[in-house]
Amino acid sequence: MNGFIKATVAGLCLGTGLTLVGCAQYRQVVDPCWPDRYNAEARLSVRETFGAQVHNGHVLDQTVWNYHFETDPRSGGPTDRLNAAGMEHLKYLVRRMPAPDPTLYLQTAQEVVGAASLPPDKLALARSDLDNKRIASIQRYLASMMSGRSQAVAFDVAIHDPGEVGIGATGIAGTLKNPLIKGAIPELQNNFKGKMPGVEGVTMTTSGGG
Repeated sequence: MNGFIKATVAGLCLGTGLTLVGCAQYRQVVDPCWPDRYNAEARLSVRETFGAQVHNGHVLDQTVWNYHFETDPRSGGPTDRLNAAGMEHLKYLVRRMPAPDPTLYLQTAQEVVGAASLPPDKLALARSDLDNKRIASIQRYLASMMSGRSQAVAFDVAIHDPGEVGIGATGIAGTLKNPLIKGAIPELQNNFKGKMPGVEGVTMTTSGGG
């Protein structure tokens, strides 16, 4: 009886030891944090990409573009006077809730008159002069919009040169066929045409006053 008890206890101790050694070896060859570790890395990569897209979109949303300024009716050159679209865009920016973003961006002037024939130094000087005038015009309008508010916001206007915004696509040609535009939809509204059921080539007429 005593020999059986001793053999049983020895077997249990040996089995427990093998189990512990096996668990230790198992955790050395596998990742015990699977799949949480990899799910966290996947979420981080998606959030970083999405965050960059959100930031770029916000910068473009905060941008005052060249077309937000009037054109001189006599010379056709650019001016620093905000047009109606520019003023509405600034109103939209200062009314942002819960508070407006104090960092605005101005697209550097790309419509300098005679830019192609000007020397690089003179072109840079003309562009910088127009940019500074436009910043002053923006600041004046923002000051007038923020006057009377309980909390003043000090806006900072930075100059940048963003790329063209939009997605390249073939334009719709309208309701008339235009073979010059390959891939365009030739007919927008008259795209689907049907016909009355009947014998081909027979004209159906109605007589009487019914």
